[in-house]
Amino acid sequence: MDKDNFTLEELLDEDEIIQECKALNSRLINFLRGRAQVEQLLRYIVEEAPEDAEKKRTFK
Repeated sequence: MDKDNFTLEELLDEDEIIQECKALNSRLINFLRGRAQVEQLLRYIVEEAPEDAEKKRTFK
């Protein structure tokens, strides 16, 4: 989150994202609670990744 513009996918690639959430990083929490991010996170949970998706996408 050092840069001003980032995507949900970029954040999910970060190794420290869980620790930052646990530390209640307000900037991260405010970003993640946005409607578009919540919808995308829910899609990751409920939808199967396409078979041709990158392994990283399947992991998310």
